[in-house]
Amino acid sequence: MEIEGKVLLTVSDLRKVLHLGRDRCYDLMHNPAFPSIRIGHQYFVQTKALLKWLDSYQGKEFLL
Repeated sequence: MEIEGKVLLTVSDLRKVLHLGRDRCYDLMHNPAFPSIRIGHQYFVQTKALLKWLDSYQGKEFLL
């Protein structure tokens, strides 16, 4: 999935990018250490924030 053209990613987008299940992605979005944004009842993550977050955890373990 190409994410470079997207500003915000939905849970569905995140599932495709990270190859995780829906419940695991929602757990991630609700985690205070993850850079998610809540708009109304929907969660998003900025593409640039996701890439920065992934870089910061490279070689480390992130437990949910």
